[in-house]
Amino acid sequence: AVIIGKQGVLEGTKQKIINSYEVREYGLKAIELDPNNPIGYRKRANMKWYLKNYSGAIDDFTKAIEIDPDNVYSFERRADFKRESGDPKGAIVDYDKALSIDPNYTSSIGGRGTAKSYLKDMDGEFTDCSYFSITETRSKKTDLTASCQEHKERG
Repeated sequence: AVIIGKQGVLEGTKQKIINSYEVREYGLKAIELDPNNPIGYRKRANMKWYLKNYSGAIDDFTKAIEIDPDNVYSFERRADFKRESGDPKGAIVDYDKALSIDPNYTSSIGGRGTAKSYLKDMDGEFTDCSYFSITETRSKKTDLTASCQEHKERG
């Protein structure tokens, strides 16, 4: 569907709000029914992030990790949230943990490269992004390939 004009944007925003409340309710219900199931915490964390409650989102992923410490997704998402909320060093620790669980989880390599760029570690960024670009076939590849190209051009 194509949305044109302010009314379309407003309708799209309303739908996003409705969707976020549905996810919130699902997460809360899942936690209520089984507080030892990490899925509810992961769902609620994603909703909190969408609502810009960054510390709450990180806290929920921390809880999910406490319950299931071998879930690569939880470490990667918490790393993404740490990186985007201004803690690239903490993000790198989580990306490394995700990769220790599953060395083939290439999106964590790309995310770690981006976190390294936030710390001005351009060699580290380039190494991770280059590896990611070679091995990754999902849609994120394009964004990180562009980042690697920018690094190469900066010298």
